[in-house]
Amino acid sequence: MKKLFSTFGLIAFGTIVFAQTAPPPPKAPRHEGFDRREPGFYKELNLTNEQKEKLKEVNKGYMEQLQELRKNEDITIREMKTKTEALRKDIEEKRSEIFTAEQKKQLDEQKKAGTQRMKEAMQQRDSRLKEELKLTEQQQQQFAAARESFTTKAQSLRENQALNREEKAKELKKLGEEHKGQLTKFLSEEQMQQLHKNKMEAAKKAMKHHRKDGKRGPKPPQRKPAPETTL
Repeated sequence: MKKLFSTFGLIAFGTIVFAQTAPPPPKAPRHEGFDRREPGFYKELNLTNEQKEKLKEVNKGYMEQLQELRKNEDITIREMKTKTEALRKDIEEKRSEIFTAEQKKQLDEQKKAGTQRMKEAMQQRDSRLKEELKLTEQQQQQFAAARESFTTKAQSLRENQALNREEKAKELKKLGEEHKGQLTKFLSEEQMQQLHKNKMEAAKKAMKHHRKDGKRGPKPPQRKPAPETTL
């Protein structure tokens, strides 16, 4: 049986398409693009152009330092974690200096609102899971504890700047298998199958939403029809 549980983190960004006859300019490197973040998190702050440029420079400097740190093959994992945490705190302080008092207040309110929305979504999911899986009170407590443990560890892995993307994916896969093992200790086979079904349906909805937003991958090449042959 394949992976039965995973945590989906979907962050939706607005897509802006400019219709123009001239070919589009080359894309800026990922760490240099501030506008990529603005639609999601900073849009309501009404940042000035000067603030945007300052944030762009801060982000660029952070990524350059992080890349240099990762090139150091002699550093230990503990040292890497300590140094990346220091870099993270440094960039947060520099970003904070760019915002006004009112913008900082707005950011804090956004974070609190996001936490509340997440809490409500989890409560709705718990209620739905209880009905669909027919969980007992004891199973609900065990499920909640297992999920909290998984979520905390997964979040820690995602924030671990000492690991690259491939290493994080490997560790998250291992963590997912451990979580699956925990679930099988108190869920029946029928309940595990229903959980797997829920996961597949959620993945299908996410893919449908992804395609609806126009974020499709390249189309496969069209096959040319075979030439007609005469016998």
